[in-house]
Amino acid sequence: MLWLALARAAAPALLVILSSAFAIVAFVMWPVYGPLAIGLAEPHRRRKRLILALVLLAMPVSIYGAMNIGTHPYTACVVSRSLSYRDGSPYPHVVTGAYILCTCLPLILASRQALRWFGAIVAARPAVSAIFYYEQSFSVWCFFAASGSVVLYAHCAEVRRLAVRAAPN
Repeated sequence: MLWLALARAAAPALLVILSSAFAIVAFVMWPVYGPLAIGLAEPHRRRKRLILALVLLAMPVSIYGAMNIGTHPYTACVVSRSLSYRDGSPYPHVVTGAYILCTCLPLILASRQALRWFGAIVAARPAVSAIFYYEQSFSVWCFFAASGSVVLYAHCAEVRRLAVRAAPN
């Protein structure tokens, strides 16, 4: 919807609403949801505890994100055929670092190889976007996550194939 709103030069208020909705998912929900979901699904007790401990780091990151969105609503514009989200307020480096830890490290710590591969692909985003796509950092991260989803799909397809093969006829 955001791309359509930008293409049609929609009202600035609509752009703020759509951009801030993305920001809420990215900066408020995702830092907690990622490690929580991965931690709850982790079968190995030690890894589970370590991953779930990242939820404690994620909570202040999410609170900061919510407060920042509340005081500095986001908007988006197209920069080099990608979306650039802006709120006029730079994130402190410590919050950015904690965000990257909360969203990438649970995947890398997971016992399932497909999740670790997905985590490696997603974790490559900060370096790639800092070097090549700084203004479109969040869009680039979404691209890496979408690209990495192919790894997850292949894993799920393989698990399903093995389950069908093992099922009694």
